[in-house]
Amino acid sequence: MILYLVDPLGGRYRLLAWPATGPAPYGELVDWSGDTRRALFASIPAGKTPRQRVWQLDLRTGRFTGFTLPSRALAIGYTRPAGRSWSSPASSQVPEPAP
Repeated sequence: MILYLVDPLGGRYRLLAWPATGPAPYGELVDWSGDTRRALFASIPAGKTPRQRVWQLDLRTGRFTGFTLPSRALAIGYTRPAGRSWSSPASSQVPEPAP
């Protein structure tokens, strides 16, 4: 499987590739930042004490950074309009990780 970023003119930019037989290595795509610099990915929590794992992809460098949320917190997307932090209904706004 391949995840592409597609610009308004139809240009495609390969972001990530993984085997078609398994889940995406960084969970599901949740949101794009309003400043167009980052993409937010998150796992689907499961089990007795589910904790969501969240990753942020820097679209300029291709580097992923990640962390685990507290129990019952879920990443729902970037804040608007600039998308400089992401939000979760259980934890309000959490600032983006340091570069």
